[in-house]
Amino acid sequence: MKKRVLCFLLFWLVNVSKGGLSSTAFASESDSSLPIEERVPVERVTQSYEMAFTKTIVVLSVLIALLILAVWMVKKVSSGRLRSFNNIKSVKILERRPLSPKSMLYIVEVEGKKILIAESHLSVNQITTLERWVEKKDL
Repeated sequence: MKKRVLCFLLFWLVNVSKGGLSSTAFASESDSSLPIEERVPVERVTQSYEMAFTKTIVVLSVLIALLILAVWMVKKVSSGRLRSFNNIKSVKILERRPLSPKSMLYIVEVEGKKILIAESHLSVNQITTLERWVEKKDL
């Protein structure tokens, strides 16, 4: 369904941009190469420029909306994949807390055991195995 909507919008944008101004709209009254009957009045040229400006604004706003929609969809899809990626592995990072800019505390689950690990720029140390730890779920 989403692909059909995006294809329709793309098709519509292409048709709007192709159905632009005709070549006679740029003729002016001072153009002596055309007979008087074929010269385009100044009002029609002004309307054509106004129409071109309006089409440009519409196409630009639609493109910006599509860009925002694409960024939102990528964020939504990527966050779901990252969450499911952590559930598949046998080693899961349950929680992490920074202690300083160069050190962190991690609660890691390895084969059902919860372990508290400290990491610094010099080493990684196991502090303890947690017996009673309640996992907080995001609602």
